Amino acid sequence: QGRLLNPKQASSLCTPPRPSEGLPAIAMTVKKPTKFGLVNLILTVALIAWQYIVIGRYAIHMPKSVYDGTHILMTATCENVFLIIQKSLFATMCIVAYEVFMVVVTVVPGMEMCCAPCLCLAGCGAFLAGLCKIILAILGIIVVLRADREECVECRDLYNCAWWVFVGMLLLNIMHGCMHACCGEKGSRSEKKPLLGQAV
Repeated sequence: QGRLLNPKQASSLCTPPRPSEGLPAIAMTVKKPTKFGLVNLILTVALIAWQYIVIGRYAIHMPKSVYDGTHILMTATCENVFLIIQKSLFATMCIVAYEVFMVVVTVVPGMEMCCAPCLCLAGCGAFLAGLCKIILAILGIIVVLRADREECVECRDLYNCAWWVFVGMLLLNIMHGCMHACCGEKGSRSEKKPLLGQAV
């Protein structure tokens, strides 16, 4: 037999679940940016703009060449440098698009519920783009170190851009890691002590 619900129970059935109850709190986690994080963000934006400008000098059609890699006739070394920059730029732009999407989902009320099916797809796409970027970073270092500088005379700006994108950023990250390991702030003693709960 069915039974009637009181007004409080009926209203609870019509109330949508909170984001923390229904969805994984992907967009709810917001970390406070550090100084190095802000500097790294500024450098990343500057490098993206630099790569786009440099690619535009050798591309046939912009912005189409960012994802299809069409370019003018050049030497083999310049072509390798151009393609590795082009692919790295495309992967970076995909990651930035995902991060912008997550910021919008976090800021705009109700977007988490509406875009719930898209969050997993966007997360998988960003993971693949990040994985490709790591592989491209390794290949970029190899391409830059193996590049024949005599053949790069015609594309010196491409070579300089690739050096900073792959080798320069790697050196900066290594320096930051060493500085953080040597001079990083130590956690407070209260954080290092284990949290022991007393029986009630």
